[in-house]
Amino acid sequence: MKKVINASPSYLSITKEIAQFIYKRKSSLFKRVILLTWPFLILFFSFPILKIINGNENIDSTSSGMTIFIVIAWILIWGAFCLMYIYFMRMLFFIEKVIWIDSFFDKENISDKESFTIAKNIFIPVMKIKIKLFFNYYFMGFVFYFGVIVICFLVGIKQNIEFLVIVSIADLVVVGPIALYVYFYYLDIKLRYFWFIYLDQYGTSSFSYSKIKDEMFKLNAISKGESYKKILIMNFGISSVNAIVNVVVSALVSNLEKLGGFEGAAGQSIKFFSEEYFNQVDSIGKLLTKYLLYRHARAELYPEQQIVNERLYLLKL
Repeated sequence: MKKVINASPSYLSITKEIAQFIYKRKSSLFKRVILLTWPFLILFFSFPILKIINGNENIDSTSSGMTIFIVIAWILIWGAFCLMYIYFMRMLFFIEKVIWIDSFFDKENISDKESFTIAKNIFIPVMKIKIKLFFNYYFMGFVFYFGVIVICFLVGIKQNIEFLVIVSIADLVVVGPIALYVYFYYLDIKLRYFWFIYLDQYGTSSFSYSKIKDEMFKLNAISKGESYKKILIMNFGISSVNAIVNVVVSALVSNLEKLGGFEGAAGQSIKFFSEEYFNQVDSIGKLLTKYLLYRHARAELYPEQQIVNERLYLLKL
């Protein structure tokens, strides 16, 4: 029998799928962003409230020592909680977005509660895998980056060569961050199918980190050049739209922020919420692009198999 070659998804079809998916999940996405941002919204509104408690006077160096202590303690404690909370919640939401996308194309009607439960159930295993990925791929980028800086400083100090010290500073401030960004962007494309394979193999007898990597390398080789090109172009387009939207929102709320008080807190809240919302839309668009290319690569590698991940949905029972 002649093998049927599946056409790689076009830019138009990818864009349509992204739009349809976001429309279907718009309510879920709104609720998740509320869940992500609520501690920061409390933080923003706490400052005008503290001002009212302080007799409607600005809290500055002229305020009482106890007042300043309370404000600093509040900022440090609640601010630290906000940062840790949003870091872990973004990680959890990343897993849930992959589940949303996978279930959407497997025609499984998963509720928000079920997807959140599945994400929580596999959160610890995912974190363990992420640590392995970090040391296998990302860690070497940091080692090389800081290693170059240290070598330049040591050689510069030993030889009394100011040029090398300047080069090391430039590497620290400009060249290094750009090189790291490019390297991590390359890794993002290289590992583009990793989490979809993770879900497909989760709970099976063949599930292991090495097996996931082997499968990923096979799929990467299917349409390497074409896949890279489409991901790069779609990522650029999605990020460009996201940047424009964030600039427009910032311009609209800038006057509110300047007013201070509750109006300023409202402006900061709207800006922070909208930026997080559209950043998540950005993330979903990029994940969906990878997933559509993943399904195409799977169809090419295993033409006789149907891509349905029934095992994943047993977790919700």
